[in-house]
Amino acid sequence: MTHRTIASLSIAFLAGLSAATIQAATLGEADGYSATRAHAAYRPYPGASEIQDSHSHESPPAEASAATGVVSISNSSAALEGSPFTTTQSVGSGSASAGLMGVHASVAVSTSGGYLNSGHGNAETTVSWWDGVVINKAGLTGQSGYLTASLRLDGNLFVQAADQTAHNLERAFATLSVRGEGLAPMGPGASSAGQCLYGAAYCAYAFAGTSNASGAPANGYYEFGALSLLVPFTFGQEFYLGYTLTAKAFAQAISWDDQAVAGAATGLANYAHTLSWDGISGVFRSGGTPVVDFDLESGSGIDYRLATASAVPLPATHFMLLTGLSALGAWRRWRRR
Repeated sequence: MTHRTIASLSIAFLAGLSAATIQAATLGEADGYSATRAHAAYRPYPGASEIQDSHSHESPPAEASAATGVVSISNSSAALEGSPFTTTQSVGSGSASAGLMGVHASVAVSTSGGYLNSGHGNAETTVSWWDGVVINKAGLTGQSGYLTASLRLDGNLFVQAADQTAHNLERAFATLSVRGEGLAPMGPGASSAGQCLYGAAYCAYAFAGTSNASGAPANGYYEFGALSLLVPFTFGQEFYLGYTLTAKAFAQAISWDDQAVAGAATGLANYAHTLSWDGISGVFRSGGTPVVDFDLESGSGIDYRLATASAVPLPATHFMLLTGLSALGAWRRWRRR
């Protein structure tokens, strides 16, 4: 056997050994869960038995591959018509697939006033996805690196309490929290009133009405934009991208006595087109040297070098808006009468 043949075999063996150290990407999964509760009640006169309507719904946990994705929907409603008129509508919905998530949680309550007329509701949705990823560059297999990227966060929190007086109480909150790979951890005390997702790196909270939460933001409307990421990895070895998103909403309206005017409260975390992967902005060696022309493989087939497409509206979105508007419309019609 010639020296040239031995050299060729050695090169082929080393190339095969190097290729063997590059892992394949594992297809991850997507999960979703939603739960709602709605309650309406009143007492016709002091000392009378309470008349109430209460409903709750918990969607079964949904799980599928990150490529297939999941959808989770929960609706609950309660209503007492006549005199007084009280309604509660609670809706939770979510979807998740590789690189894309959406959540929505809303509660709308209205009450006509009067002695111990009340309504309250909760809605919560949590979705998540994770996916295996391998980034490789010839000559860098086994070396440390990191990528920079961002997530697009589109949506709003809206909270409102109407006609608050000494004879009644309206309050509402809405919150959204995110945790996942490459997000900077929240600082001490950043979690408001325990409503953030445990271990969240990002949490937004809005409250309307009498607040028991120290430092809670003012009532109103909040919008959000991009979240920056820095994810470490080893060239040629699998790592994971994954994010969890939770939306919660609560609203309550209570009339204490016959002097109470009609009231309404709304808590809305509308992120139905919410969190999407915005693409890799850079790949670097551990010392900060940029790396170009790298190869990327993902278990789901998503090319994370690029931004994912815009979210498709959730099936429950239009229903949710209609039920919320119908509840407020019924309350306004009652007041006109």
